[in-house]
Amino acid sequence: MHLVLFFTRGISLETWASVGSLEREIALYLRLKEKGVRISFITFGGAEDIQYREQLGGIEILCNKWNLPPLWYERLLPFLHARSLSHAHIFKTNQINGADVALRSARLWRKPLIVRCGYMWSEFALRQGDPAQIDRAIKVESQVFKNANRIVDTTRAMKKYVEERYLVNGN
Repeated sequence: MHLVLFFTRGISLETWASVGSLEREIALYLRLKEKGVRISFITFGGAEDIQYREQLGGIEILCNKWNLPPLWYERLLPFLHARSLSHAHIFKTNQINGADVALRSARLWRKPLIVRCGYMWSEFALRQGDPAQIDRAIKVESQVFKNANRIVDTTRAMKKYVEERYLVNGN
């Protein structure tokens, strides 16, 4: 089994390390690796993410080693990391922001997609008061939730929200 985790848009291993969440974030994947699951991380960081290779105990790091502008990296990501993506069995998101990249990749490579939702991006954007971000978040949430093979919500309230707003079964 080979699982590919798509990081939240703009997030890198270096980000996780700098905010003190690296160990917590990778713990689940290290346990899966111990059970024989091959793990790849698709990050939005640059080549600096490679420095975490040893800490990740064999988890493959797929990052923007070409130092492409973020928008170009997002667009080309399914092709830049084709070798790993084509051989993977399942794709998973870490959050909704960036899940559209995972969905495009899943469609291209015909892989099942698990969508994890730790917070509602649209609700966060609403609190920020940014109309463009609100619209984008709602569009991505709708698209991703309706096309996911499995949705993992972190609370019952969030599960209910997703089911009612996007008319999907949160599984």
